[in-house]
Amino acid sequence: MRYFLFCVVSWVPALWAQTLPLEIGRGEREGTVVIAVPAGGAMEGQLELVYRVMGAGGEVLDQAAETIPVRVAASQAVRFVRPLPVVAGAVELRVALTVRPAGTQFAGTMALGGATFQVDTNVALVPVQVQKSAGSFLTDLGAEEIRVLEDGVAREAELQIVGRQGPAAVPVDITLLYDRSGSMGDAGAYGAEVFRKGLLDEFPNVRIAIYGFSDQLVRFTAHTRDVEVLNRASGLVASIAPRSTPLFSSISRTMGGFDLARPAVRVLMVLSDGVASPFDLETSGSVLQTARRAGVAIYPVLVATPMPAKAPLLRPPPPPRPRTTSKKKGEPQPVNETADVEMRRLQRTRQTMGDGMSIAGYRRLAESGGQLLTALPTGNSLPGLFAEIAKTLRYSYVASYRPSKGTREVKVELVHKKRGKVIGGVRTVVR
Repeated sequence: MRYFLFCVVSWVPALWAQTLPLEIGRGEREGTVVIAVPAGGAMEGQLELVYRVMGAGGEVLDQAAETIPVRVAASQAVRFVRPLPVVAGAVELRVALTVRPAGTQFAGTMALGGATFQVDTNVALVPVQVQKSAGSFLTDLGAEEIRVLEDGVAREAELQIVGRQGPAAVPVDITLLYDRSGSMGDAGAYGAEVFRKGLLDEFPNVRIAIYGFSDQLVRFTAHTRDVEVLNRASGLVASIAPRSTPLFSSISRTMGGFDLARPAVRVLMVLSDGVASPFDLETSGSVLQTARRAGVAIYPVLVATPMPAKAPLLRPPPPPRPRTTSKKKGEPQPVNETADVEMRRLQRTRQTMGDGMSIAGYRRLAESGGQLLTALPTGNSLPGLFAEIAKTLRYSYVASYRPSKGTREVKVELVHKKRGKVIGGVRTVVR
């Protein structure tokens, strides 16, 4: 459906100051706007186009301008197709054109009125995928095929595919969080081609941020599409000295770096071996809850340390001689090493159990709507991980609905279960 809004014709005595109505409407291709200069007089020159995206209070939220050679015939309108700007909180698009040197001016306004659902900050976004089989996802899911349940009650919702390109695409913010503890391998500095070819070229709606942690959490860059900034940030990750591993608390703090007021798909990709410091284990239980409240899909990348080369077979070492001590000079007494050995064994067992609990908790973070991935700690790991994220974005959808006030548990389900298996589609919405 197309909508048109004509401005009132305003005539003033001087020809070069006259303002004529401009026709503005949505293009046949989604995410575009058509600007039509009406016929009425032959003009030739430069068309100076300025469009402004306005907020509810009349403030200018965004503005762009361009100059186009134009020839307007007396009996034929001239049409321009441009991307439809999408800005959170925008309510209308105002366009002003001036033809030089004739000086004729045109103006028009179009109400955005929900051109794309993500411009409304009162709208909750719930990312979801539908898997047909291992590695195969639905690409033709329709809004009528899903139900959005808020505390078990069905709510009216819209559906949009994340991987669709164009100015109306759903914004996606991706954060890379590097574990720089001693057990981790090469963090790697990656060139521009990794960021550009991996995500930015294919998805004009994606921004990337880079964090790292050991004793302290460091943000190297906020979300950006500037590849030079990303390159510099990537090169600085290795500057973090490898010390302790406050893994789960660092993940929680990193989620605070997302702009939660910006309606967007939020992805946190953590590169870690999953082993947290013992004092940090107690915070692991709250991370998943925080992710669901913030609408962050965590992709825990389990960095697997390469297996060492097999050692050559050697003769077993001779048994150690019994240690002795003496209470009195000249009276040696055998030392009972059983207690020492048992203590060391108990310490190793506790550490192994703690590491196992930590890794299990790390794996469970994928229940936030992400996916558990595995990588070797080499400089070549990031391109492969970006390929996985890109694949996810291509086949991901976002269900959108207006949440009720309060804290609500939201779940997306299929109307017909045989269509596939829902991946993600779970969120805690607080309004």
